[in-house]
Amino acid sequence: MSKEPLSWEEFTVVPGKVLTSFTSTAYLTLIVCVFYYCFHGEERTNPVDQIFIDGLYRDIACHIISISPQTRYKWKETWKKALLATMLAFSDQQAITGIAILTSGFSQLASGLSSYHWINIVNLAWFSSLTHLTILTMLRAHLQQHRALRTWRLISMAVMAIMLSCGLWSTGYFLRIDPVVADGLGVRSTPFEFPAWCLFHPGQPWADSSTGSPLSHIYNTAYVVCPLTLLTVTYLSRVALVFLKNTAWLEENLRKRPREKVDEWPLLQQHRRRLFYSPSIESLMIIRTIYSKLVFSIFVVLLATFDLYSSMLWEITWLAFALAWGSVRIFHSRTLVQVRGSEALVEENVWGFGQVLAVMILALPLVSLYETILGMNFQTP
Repeated sequence: MSKEPLSWEEFTVVPGKVLTSFTSTAYLTLIVCVFYYCFHGEERTNPVDQIFIDGLYRDIACHIISISPQTRYKWKETWKKALLATMLAFSDQQAITGIAILTSGFSQLASGLSSYHWINIVNLAWFSSLTHLTILTMLRAHLQQHRALRTWRLISMAVMAIMLSCGLWSTGYFLRIDPVVADGLGVRSTPFEFPAWCLFHPGQPWADSSTGSPLSHIYNTAYVVCPLTLLTVTYLSRVALVFLKNTAWLEENLRKRPREKVDEWPLLQQHRRRLFYSPSIESLMIIRTIYSKLVFSIFVVLLATFDLYSSMLWEITWLAFALAWGSVRIFHSRTLVQVRGSEALVEENVWGFGQVLAVMILALPLVSLYETILGMNFQTP
């Protein structure tokens, strides 16, 4: 390709301290989600959440915090509202910054944005998208009561998901596996100063000389297909949980009614055995009993899976896994830069306006948390 990459200095605003801001915000969001889940635990109808909260909150926290029920209720309500405001602030921040960094990356592809910085942009947007989606699911009960909030977040989710999907597939041409490499990592990358625009044109001659071993195709395919699949499934499922109007119907027909059938099944089987049992059909009854228990077991597993997937505990666990995987993707590329002795990391660690601004933005949701708590304390008689 004829694109000339810009110098490292022109793009130090993208990674470096900006990376610190994105990752720190994502993990702070995870912490806030955990506290919000604990304070809202007693209002959960999901059996998985109820079991977990019963063991965590009622049996432990209530014994440790020896305060009156009235004081504990006011204290909990204050923190619930404060954490709700904080999560909404984190949600807006993740949506805006994710779209902004992807827009800046796409706009500078034609100017010779390096492949290293492009990979960092995509990975940072991965953090934003999954964090944003998880917050929306955690707040689905609140968002279902506010149509304007749902609409704005649906649009931002769609825009970020489409842009991120377009960027993710190009990352499959950045890394390659070689059986023996000089740095001993087993993974090579295209030159860090290589124009990222070329990653969108794999049919060019550069790709033929940069494919590495046959393992590269397997590695790169998994590197792209896995995040794309997770992004698609996560987006569609979260839209269903947050924005469908018939969630009550789903709750009734996919969990409550089947659970009643599960509870009635053993008694029904015993009743049938008493009515229809005879020595002449004993073998047939045994086969039917085995078949019934097998179907019953599968049904229970499916019901438990549905309960787990629709629980808030799963949302928190899923976010923790996604953030861990995103961290590996980000710091793996930075490790390659460090091993190769590039000066990129040194230049990225220089504090500038963009770096200071990105880190200071971290304080905005925390300020919202403090203001909410302070305001409610003044209102408390």
